[in-house]
Amino acid sequence: MLYKSKIEVLVICCFLLCFLSMGAYYFLNSVNLFFYDQYVALEPLIEKKDFFTLFNYRQELFRMGIGYVLWDTLNSIFGIDARIPGWISISSLFFATAVALLLLKKIFGRLSFFDIVVPLMFFSPKIYEEFFGGMYPPLGPFGLLLILSFIYIYLRENFKYRRILLLLFIFLITYSGYAFLFTVTVIVFFIFVLFSKLFLDRDSYMSKDIIVIFIGAVFSLLLFFRNYHFEPGVTCFKSIPESNFQILNYASLVNSYYAGFFKVNAITLVVGYIGLFLKIVAIITAIFFKNKNSNYESKKFFESVILLSGFSILYVFAVSYGRYCLGDSSAFTSRYMAFLIPGFLSLFILLRYLHMKFIKLKRLNLPSIFFILFVIFELNGYPFWFKEMNRLIKGKKAVYQCISGNFQKIPMCR
Repeated sequence: MLYKSKIEVLVICCFLLCFLSMGAYYFLNSVNLFFYDQYVALEPLIEKKDFFTLFNYRQELFRMGIGYVLWDTLNSIFGIDARIPGWISISSLFFATAVALLLLKKIFGRLSFFDIVVPLMFFSPKIYEEFFGGMYPPLGPFGLLLILSFIYIYLRENFKYRRILLLLFIFLITYSGYAFLFTVTVIVFFIFVLFSKLFLDRDSYMSKDIIVIFIGAVFSLLLFFRNYHFEPGVTCFKSIPESNFQILNYASLVNSYYAGFFKVNAITLVVGYIGLFLKIVAIITAIFFKNKNSNYESKKFFESVILLSGFSILYVFAVSYGRYCLGDSSAFTSRYMAFLIPGFLSLFILLRYLHMKFIKLKRLNLPSIFFILFVIFELNGYPFWFKEMNRLIKGKKAVYQCISGNFQKIPMCR
């Protein structure tokens, strides 16, 4: 028992170390300087719009939601500061990681040594643009926190006002940037469950939770699309690709960047396709065991894996459809990485479950294989991610110097 508790302390210490390291790095290197495209999003904040206007504010394809309101609230307290979105993102990552570890504790009863991979996932330098790149708080970490909180509440049976909270979170998720695709995933999953019950297995059980969440998801999306008009995020957008493989290859490259590959070649494509394939396998495996398992809690566990992996896949393909016209090299972008985390997290959780339940797989130790591969790929990408991050930081500091100093005295400003 003492050994087990020591391992949990080790995981928590690793989590805190990752958080403090990223927080300190941001504190030392952040610059109070907005990117030009952030000024559009700042207008409603400067004009002091009301809560509902801010919550419903649309930027490109998505609505800004509660994360935007939080940004406005902090601006009111501390004044308008370009570093506030970064602190919101880092704080969101802290709570999202905590929720992920609570999920593991809830599912497996205790944390294992290999759960150290979770804070390494969330506090990776690969998502540096969420802090230094002038992103909006709802786009990544904040939406990630809402999604994982939703899954945690979904798995907690003895939770007061559970279904009210589930409805609230699915509504907030719909209005949190690209996280609205999670709501779409919930609807697709419900349709699949309903189809299975009507045509494949009429005796199968459909939980009331799924029905309640589906109703909430449909209602939220109807509100989301009220007075909505489609506005592509890039001017080169084409609704029909010239090649059938353009979007698929782009999706593969987005996945490969997560593993530290950033050059367009055959190896990079193969690595990306393997990443996509593993998420699809995770969904198929979860569906198989969900149908074979009669235990209610186990069914909900597999449903959670399906939702997280399904969302991650849908997000990658949605981004690929909207951005493929920019060219393959544009897939290697840090801003896409935050919403890939749910897919790889669900894969890790599924591997831990299979390792725990099946004696034949214990020798293989699937969680340790995942952990080792993850660390190898992280180390592979670290030099490039840090190089790009520091290049961005150096550029912002140089511009800030030029703006705040004397242009004639600073050679690089001329």
